[in-house]
Amino acid sequence: MGSIGGLIKIILAVIGVIGTVATTAFVVKMDLQDKEQPSIEIKSELYANVDNKAVVTAKDASGIKELKVKFSDGLNETILFEKVYDGELEKELSVNIEIPQKFDGKPMLIVEALDGSGGIFSGNRVRVEKEISVDLEAPEIKVISQSFRIYNGTSAFVIFKATDPNLDTVEVVSNKGKRFKATPFIQKDYFAAFVSSAPWDTDFRASIIAKDTAGNTNRYNIEFDKKVQEFKKTKFNVTDPLINGVITRVAGDFTGKGLDKFIYVNEELRDESNKEVFKANARWKNAFVEDFDLAVFDPVSITKKSDNFAVESTFVYKGKEISRGWHLGTDFSANKNAEVYVSNPGVVSFAGENGIYGNMVVINHGFGISSMYAHLSQINVREGQIVRGGEVLGNIGQTGFALGEHLHFAMVVNGVFVKPEDFTNGVWIEENIKDVIAAAKRQILK
Repeated sequence: MGSIGGLIKIILAVIGVIGTVATTAFVVKMDLQDKEQPSIEIKSELYANVDNKAVVTAKDASGIKELKVKFSDGLNETILFEKVYDGELEKELSVNIEIPQKFDGKPMLIVEALDGSGGIFSGNRVRVEKEISVDLEAPEIKVISQSFRIYNGTSAFVIFKATDPNLDTVEVVSNKGKRFKATPFIQKDYFAAFVSSAPWDTDFRASIIAKDTAGNTNRYNIEFDKKVQEFKKTKFNVTDPLINGVITRVAGDFTGKGLDKFIYVNEELRDESNKEVFKANARWKNAFVEDFDLAVFDPVSITKKSDNFAVESTFVYKGKEISRGWHLGTDFSANKNAEVYVSNPGVVSFAGENGIYGNMVVINHGFGISSMYAHLSQINVREGQIVRGGEVLGNIGQTGFALGEHLHFAMVVNGVFVKPEDFTNGVWIEENIKDVIAAAKRQILK
């Protein structure tokens, strides 16, 4: 019995030593645990009066064990999200939280998180509070000056004021969804925009839309004197010599034959060529906005107008309609190889070959206004070059889909071809641009 008792004592002593060592090791491990609180990030400005969501992110090297998000109005608290995580903990968690829109007092978002550093005991906790703004006021809009008329195929200029402590976006939008950039002008809170109506858009309307960061939106309908312009319609007989000559040259690598080749050039290639023009128009800069002014466009000396803007052609082959198309510029005939001049300062945004337009130059003049010169025999400018009035940009020619030597002159305003004759008319420029700017400056700078 004595020996057995001694053995039991030895066993108990060993167990005690092991327990002491284990306990000591556990205590040492606890001393080395993470002492830092989890970090909390709440993305997005928070507004209680709109359909608004917040992204709450919790991070910790030991992982996130608990996450709770509450809404408080100073009187009551509502739990919006609560979860306890088990198993292997994520070191970063993000949740989307919908902000309540009904409350009584001062709204606030409260985020509480617990990390996994404590093992079976409590870890590090953190509590973050973020106030929620209440913004019930929409931006104010006031038109300062504007063009008073717009017809299909023309453009108009509007200068206005949009104010809000939290102003976010300002733009002008047509009733067809076309968006026109509103550019800061003269002073803070003032904007200017050119709007444009396509030749076929006989019911054009436009509104200024201003939105603040809280989601409040104001819409101001611009009042225009409107009239429908009638444009010329014509029939064009397509012949085999035309298809085998100019059309084949312009079609390039297109493998179709006969009428398919003509339809490709007149429809698909025409559409692709116009898209290149719109891309060039969209590359305009604000370099000429502050002191914006336009002189009359007069690109070629001693000219005769040979084709009008917005002529709608029906193309007929052997008595049968095969295609249609719009002529979206004005054609000028002149002396052979006549020089083509820059009329207004701008930046060359395209200089090269472009489908049906052949050798083409596009110059951006500010506010989304671009002048376009097509069918050139020679180009004397390069993309990115700043040009001034009086410089020679090239020479007229017969490149692209052209049946004779001439200049195809076009004006594009914020992605829409408009009537070039307006911009070659000093009275139109005076009434719709110069007078509008002068009237705005009198009010803004007084």
